Amino acid sequence: MNSLSSPFFLKVSCIIHWGWKLNLVPFSKSRPPLLIPPPTTLIGALAYSLNRTLKIAETLHDYSGAEYLRDTLKYVGFRIDAPLTNYFDLTKISFFYRKEVRSDAIALGKTYTLFQKRPQYEAPTITICYVIDEDKALSTFGEKI
Repeated sequence: MNSLSSPFFLKVSCIIHWGWKLNLVPFSKSRPPLLIPPPTTLIGALAYSLNRTLKIAETLHDYSGAEYLRDTLKYVGFRIDAPLTNYFDLTKISFFYRKEVRSDAIALGKTYTLFQKRPQYEAPTITICYVIDEDKALSTFGEKI
């Protein structure tokens, strides 16, 4: 049952410029933001970089390129060293409704990091840790990984 494959760790440190915009989908006008990125977002970020480096198509058949990477991962973790806050911007949108142009205002939520610009403070960072099953990665992506 347990495979004796050798895992390896990939640790990625990122400096945050302002925050991120990841919204919950099933809402209409108000789109509340997610405070913490879900693991699928972190997997997609690694898959995008990996696929560009290996010159693999972004979508393979009916699946995203991230789907193939997901099977090789044993763990995805995330750490942030700054406080977070949600903020909503009021945004005007234009759309067609029954062949008529209309406009409305919606609240788009974003997650911002908070830090002060002083010499003793550094820019906030995110640290992402991926634990990858080496055997599965080799069988999925080949020796070029």
